[in-house]
Amino acid sequence: MTQGERVKELRSYLNLTLEKFGDRLGVTKTTISRIEKGERNLTDQMSKSICREFNVSEEWLKTGCGEMLLPSDRKSDIARLAMRLLDSESDTYKNRLISALANLTVEEWKVLANIAVKMTQGNDVPPVVDAAHERTDIDVTDDMRKHDDDIMHDDSEWE
Repeated sequence: MTQGERVKELRSYLNLTLEKFGDRLGVTKTTISRIEKGERNLTDQMSKSICREFNVSEEWLKTGCGEMLLPSDRKSDIARLAMRLLDSESDTYKNRLISALANLTVEEWKVLANIAVKMTQGNDVPPVVDAAHERTDIDVTDDMRKHDDDIMHDDSEWE
């Protein structure tokens, strides 16, 4: 199997289109297509970019030996997320969320941790995250709850 074929195998495994795969690497879908077809060689720089972006074994990409993906750990996952966020538009929902998390106080982290624990306690019905409703300085109305619930369940900006 050629390097181009391994790139195609990786892209298929990740279920990414030529365009989305290329976007993550900063190149066009045509470039990826030409690499996959063997019409263009995989440069060292592109190889390193693929390995870094998708957590791929450089040995596998070059030779086909070993596992496709490197073992993952929390720090690596966070580092990859941070790199993708730095490369994306600053006003995306993901960037706003990470920015908000970065500015949480110790007490706010405790509230968030408690919410996460409640969410993972095996309830059949997904819990509604209503941290805004924890506030005691305002009277929360049904309209406010509905608005917050709509925001929390809108995944369109994550796609």
